[in-house]
Amino acid sequence: MNQEVSRDNNYGKDYCARVSERISKIIEEKRLTQNQIVKLCEDAGAPISQATISNIKRGATTIALSSVINICKGLNIDINDVLSLEKMDDTIKTNIKGRGDPTKNIAYKGYFGLYHVYFFPTISDKHELLHGILDISPSKGEDTCKATMQLYTGDIRELDGEKEEIVKKYEGDFFISLPMQSGYCLLKNSEIEETCFLIFHHWHILNNELLCRMAVAATTSAGGNRRPTIHRLYMSRHELPEENQKYIKGQLRLNSSEIIISENNYKRLLSEIDISDKFKEIFKREAKLESYFNISEAKLMSCEISGRELAQNISLLRDYSVSPKYNKVSTKTDEFIYKYYKELEK
Repeated sequence: MNQEVSRDNNYGKDYCARVSERISKIIEEKRLTQNQIVKLCEDAGAPISQATISNIKRGATTIALSSVINICKGLNIDINDVLSLEKMDDTIKTNIKGRGDPTKNIAYKGYFGLYHVYFFPTISDKHELLHGILDISPSKGEDTCKATMQLYTGDIRELDGEKEEIVKKYEGDFFISLPMQSGYCLLKNSEIEETCFLIFHHWHILNNELLCRMAVAATTSAGGNRRPTIHRLYMSRHELPEENQKYIKGQLRLNSSEIIISENNYKRLLSEIDISDKFKEIFKREAKLESYFNISEAKLMSCEISGRELAQNISLLRDYSVSPKYNKVSTKTDEFIYKYYKELEK
């Protein structure tokens, strides 16, 4: 099989033309040139030729499936929105409110049910992942879904002479925005007046079930010094065994495309027994040694310079640092956790 979307019949040509039309419409909405698309696909590790893009924009009636996959990766769009036989175009224009019964909306298929959630605690001296259970269910007569979450804090309190774990309970709404290609979960704990916000990438699952996803969470930090906090959260249909949680921790860190570690951690990495010798050899061969300066901001704050000059200088220093400008849950992250989830299923 040559893995082409089209077949040698009128239906296949019509379908392929429809796929070309959808891709062209997305390109127009993003206001991208053909050269920009080639560069985006190349950066995503999904190369595509300018001739192929030109062919698609002319309404191609035959398209290689690999080309569709690559252009979707490069433009960071859901391939289901492009290949689905359902009429998505009018649905994508639907407003957040007035979307109708979620149980009859194709966008929500596969999303309902229980998820185990894991994330780093916001107290710096704690390193074990926090565990909770998120439940997404339709609300009768509403155009949003009901969401509840129980968070097992690991903290113990004594009540009537008996010790019990403190469990924080949240409830709120879940909805999907097709224009933003995102799922949103707004949760509130009325007992302590805390609200948290989850967001993750959405794609049409159709007849399957959402197995796992990486989300971004906006919460308030624990401990005495309450502060707004942004972190990652892993959600999964299955509970993650404790011995496997360390393999998810790296994806929960706020990372960038380049992995930078200290010299001490480099040495620790090479002595890590759970990393294969082959991987270590590849790492040693490909890693580039660069020198970095490390300084505590507290030491700068205590220097002789004060006021506006100090604030401006520290801000400029941070702008020169390696810290990323933002943290995005990339396609590679979602692909990694999905592959790891399937491996654990075996």
